[in-house]
Amino acid sequence: MSSVIAVSGLPGAGKTTTINLLESKLKALGFPHSIFRAGPIFRGEYKRYVASGGTKSFQEWYAGTSIAVNTAVDRQVVAFARQNNCMLDARYSVVACHKAGVPYFGIFLEAPLPLRAARGIKSDTQKSLANFQVELEARRLDEVRICTAIHNASHLEGALYGLHVSSELLLPDEVVTNIVGHVPFMDFVRNTYVRRVA
Repeated sequence: MSSVIAVSGLPGAGKTTTINLLESKLKALGFPHSIFRAGPIFRGEYKRYVASGGTKSFQEWYAGTSIAVNTAVDRQVVAFARQNNCMLDARYSVVACHKAGVPYFGIFLEAPLPLRAARGIKSDTQKSLANFQVELEARRLDEVRICTAIHNASHLEGALYGLHVSSELLLPDEVVTNIVGHVPFMDFVRNTYVRRVA
């Protein structure tokens, strides 16, 4: 068994930022973890779509991604989790690990929609705050639809997670401090971490 940390949450809640900071913190504590990132897989597929003449926005394209593409990513998540002390930055990693019987510690990040949109608009100044809120909510609904179609379960089910964190009033470093300060989380890491011999 390896230490598998699956981070999920609402679109724009800070999953990737949290994973990056958490990886650094755990490494400093003597528990380095590899990171599986699904985002580059989907961005690569989207770039191929655009290069072939596609004109949909990423959100529109993602909503239409096939169940087969998402299922293939989930298979990669499970295979990676079975071989590594790792953190999983993939939409449905918690459900995929749960269904495959891979022990994991799930962390769910949330924040109110207006705050998530305000954070996201900093990197996309072409959209209005209202439009970004609509896009994030549409993405959340798409994610639930796709996950339910693949796994017959939603990645938003609270019982799948050992820790729920609201990033509403916290800076990213404070989110990670809260996670590492959560005794069941650190107990899980200490008890499941597999030291690799170089």
